[in-house]
Amino acid sequence: LAPFAKLSWTSMTHNFGLEYYGSGWADLFNDAKWAVVAQNAANYAQALKAAGLVGMFFDNENYQTYGNYGDPTCGKPHTRVDCQTEMMARGNQVMAAMIAQFPNIVVFLLRDAYISDYTFYAQPQFSFTNQIAYANLLVGPFVVGFVQATQGTPASVVCGGEDPGFA
Repeated sequence: LAPFAKLSWTSMTHNFGLEYYGSGWADLFNDAKWAVVAQNAANYAQALKAAGLVGMFFDNENYQTYGNYGDPTCGKPHTRVDCQTEMMARGNQVMAAMIAQFPNIVVFLLRDAYISDYTFYAQPQFSFTNQIAYANLLVGPFVVGFVQATQGTPASVVCGGEDPGFA
């Protein structure tokens, strides 16, 4: 990202990096592996800041792992609530690591916490949407953790609304 720092932006002055949710996430209950995930996020945030970017777009929809509550590392003996609680803590951990390097980072999440809520999609006004909560049961709690980490900081999370009509 270093070349971006040398650019003189005239009209596009609020630029973001991009990250995709995908394979490579650590075992949900493995602290050592999540320390690496958090450090990688901190390194990315530091690079974004040094490049003069505002923050990052994070396409946080689960495209790869659909079993075991939306994460292959979660399931028996853990309950869905156990996994969602742990994922909220991991979201907080990752966002806190980024804030430590880039205190006023803006993270634009393309999917809101509703993505994990079956009842959201059951509402008549949203019947046109694709019911994807079954594949994303841990994405919503991850979003909540991100938001929790920003409390009392200048950092912010913008919840996106990737689906038409939610923006």
